[in-house]
Amino acid sequence: MIIQSKLPTEIAGAYQQGPAGVGRGGTGTATRTETARSDRVTLSEQGEELRRLLKAVQGAPDIREEKVRQLREAVQQGTYQPSTAELVERLIQAGGI
Repeated sequence: MIIQSKLPTEIAGAYQQGPAGVGRGGTGTATRTETARSDRVTLSEQGEELRRLLKAVQGAPDIREEKVRQLREAVQQGTYQPSTAELVERLIQAGGI
């Protein structure tokens, strides 16, 4: 892009303007002419439900420690007997076969 009609100082001045013409050029003379506004976001019921579920999932532990403890004990005692059919089904679902 070629800018021919503006001097570099005029272009830089455009970037020193804040909202509603409030200057940020460092002169200390700028005054704010607008009242402060705040942004607001309103979520739909579906969005609220998603936010609630996400918060619940983030609060849940990554590892089900009680389940791991039970399986570890069963393996150590030699009583763990996984279902071959269930194992194959899960491998297929996971794309392992």
